[in-house]
Amino acid sequence: MPPCPHVPEPHRPRRLPHIRRAHHRGHERSDRLWGIEGEGELHDSKTCDAPVLRHATGSAGSARDDGQPPCHMGHLGHLGQCIGRDFDGSGVNDFFPQFYGRGSGRGCACGSTTPGSACRQQNRINPKETSMRVQNQSIIVTGAGSGIGEGIAKRLAAEGGKVIVNDIDAASGQRVVADITAAGGTASFFQADMTRSAQVKALIDEALRRNGRLDVMVNNAGWTHRNRPLLEVSEDEFDKVYAINVKSIYLSAIHAVPAMRKAGGGSFINIASTAGLRPRPGLTWYNGSKGAVITTSKSMAAELGPDNIRVNCINPVFNPDTGLSADFAGGPVDETRRAKFLATIPLGRFSTALDVANAVLYLASAEAAFISGVCLEVDGARCV
Repeated sequence: MPPCPHVPEPHRPRRLPHIRRAHHRGHERSDRLWGIEGEGELHDSKTCDAPVLRHATGSAGSARDDGQPPCHMGHLGHLGQCIGRDFDGSGVNDFFPQFYGRGSGRGCACGSTTPGSACRQQNRINPKETSMRVQNQSIIVTGAGSGIGEGIAKRLAAEGGKVIVNDIDAASGQRVVADITAAGGTASFFQADMTRSAQVKALIDEALRRNGRLDVMVNNAGWTHRNRPLLEVSEDEFDKVYAINVKSIYLSAIHAVPAMRKAGGGSFINIASTAGLRPRPGLTWYNGSKGAVITTSKSMAAELGPDNIRVNCINPVFNPDTGLSADFAGGPVDETRRAKFLATIPLGRFSTALDVANAVLYLASAEAAFISGVCLEVDGARCV
């Protein structure tokens, strides 16, 4: 492997003892995020015409495996990650392939079109050595047997979470668990109806039994009546939509908050909807239930903040690939209906399960440690 093209031969990094923080434009990131600790090299980025980040590397990165000096663009020895460059000049730290993976189209500091790939030719990343964003967190995801919930469970497990997949459909939930474990993640299934107090309590108790605590409660289970005039929705349908969408959050709080208080904190992430912010005809009672989720989440955040319990919610826009899409649309999601919905989204596409899962991952992670009471629209500017 040739010497790093960005470091002239006379340039050598100076050693500083016990570098405990990596700096990104004046902001600190914990060494857990960077996967470093102990002694390291502080690289001064003076030789490149692109915006470059200063960063520390730990003992694993004190020398390149090919005998060359450590690359100031982010080569971390046997970790081999190109993490040090702002590829597009946006001021954003384009680090770690899980943020901008292979094939993202951004140019690598080492000349590749895939960030970090040149630096990884001889030094492949060992996932066990890479710090994950929710490593060992005890997490429950409700309604995770399909659709958005499935995407959330898989994303959190991929980042090191110990996920309990909840659903009323045992076969679907067990399939998701099998997928996660086959990919090397940690997951188990627990069947529970989130509208039944005793079953919700049993779900929380299962998390405590398996993991000793509950760090994150993702309330994703939801339902809607069919898109129709408000006077045509039956009382049973009204009761069901509020039970699944709102009562489930009440019951999760009743049983999860004491466990989180005992552990010193935790996080609720409630999946609401853009319908709670910009209601449209045909889904009036569903809209109202999601509006209740939004307001309840903010009130919970204010009340539970002193207990170090964060509460946030996410508002996805329409996704035509979920099991409820025909009910939202009022019929099969044909090309005409797709075009009608798509015309309301400025970014020009529908939301995906991964879009929502990435938002959940952020709110569950230490990166959002001071974020509470927020409702995050994942909607391509639909609600603007």
